[in-house]
Amino acid sequence: MEPDRKSRMRDRYAKMSERRALREENERAFADERKERKARKQKQRYRPRVKPGGDPTDTDAGPDGPVQARPPSGPPPARAGRELRVATVLGVDRTHVEVLTDGVVVHARRHPRLTSVVAGDEVQVSTDQHGALRAESLVARRTLLVREDPARPGRPKPIAANLDLGIVTIPADRPRFGLVARIRTALHNGGIGALLVLTKADLIGAAEHADVLATFESTGLSTLRVSIHTGEGLAALAETVRGRTCAFLGHSGAGKSSLCNALDPGGLRRVGAVRDRDARGRHTTSRATLSLLPDGTRILDTPGIRAFGVVDDGTPP
Repeated sequence: MEPDRKSRMRDRYAKMSERRALREENERAFADERKERKARKQKQRYRPRVKPGGDPTDTDAGPDGPVQARPPSGPPPARAGRELRVATVLGVDRTHVEVLTDGVVVHARRHPRLTSVVAGDEVQVSTDQHGALRAESLVARRTLLVREDPARPGRPKPIAANLDLGIVTIPADRPRFGLVARIRTALHNGGIGALLVLTKADLIGAAEHADVLATFESTGLSTLRVSIHTGEGLAALAETVRGRTCAFLGHSGAGKSSLCNALDPGGLRRVGAVRDRDARGRHTTSRATLSLLPDGTRILDTPGIRAFGVVDDGTPP
C-alpha cells in the first residue's frame, strides 16, 4: 500500500475515534443531567404519607407536614362539603348523563366507576365549586330490564331501570311471536309487567286481528289494538300508562316512536317509513330516552331491537 494512502487512512481513523469519544462523553453528560433533574422533581414531590394510627408529628413527615393516606379502592365516598341529592336519569351518553333534578333537566358528568347506569335509574348527584353536576352513585333499583349483550354473548346488558310496565310493540302485518316471548320473559325476570300492543291495526282485517291477539291472550298476556292513523286504541293506551313508568320495546318499524309522540306530542321524536323492499324499519331512534308527561307518566322510547337474547345475571334488580 502506498505511504500517502496509509497516512490518510490513519488520519481518518483518528478523527473517527475522536468523534466517537466526544459523542460518548456528551451522552454521559446528558444522562447525568437527566438523572439530576429527575432527582430534583422527586425531591419536590416528596410528601410522606402517615399511615392510619401513625404519629402525625413524626420528623419524617416532610417539610410541608404529613399527608393522609389514600382511601381504599371501592365506591367513591361522598366528598366533604358536597350535598348529595337524588336525580332521575333520562338518557345516557359516553361520559355524561341527562338527569332531572329539582324539576330541571341538566347534563351531569358521570363518575368513571358508574358504568352500568341506564335510563330510568336514580343517581346521587353532587355540585362542584363551579356549579357543574356529577353523578356519583346509583340508588337501589326497584326493577331492571336486562338483555343479552350482542357484543358479548352470555353477558347481561341493562336496558332500563325502575319500570312499572313494558309495552311490547309489534305491527299487525308482521308479528314476531318469538321476539315477543323473549321480551316477555326478560320483563318477568326483572319484575316488570307486560302489555302487548298490536300497532298498524288498519293494515289487516278484523279476522286476522282476532287470530293474532288470541294467540297471545292464550298465554295470559294482556293485549291492545292500536292504530295511529285512525286513532283506534290510543285513549285506552293513554289510560293504561297513566301515572306509570313504561318502556316501549320492539323491532324497528313497529311504531314505538309514533306511539310515544301520540302520548307526548311535545316530544317530537323522529319517525321513519319502512323500506319498500322488505317492509322493515330503519333505526331512527339511536338511544333510550325517558320523557316525563304533565300527569306524572314516564315513557321510555328505545331503539329498535334486531335480536333479543334472554340472560339472567343471577342478581336482584
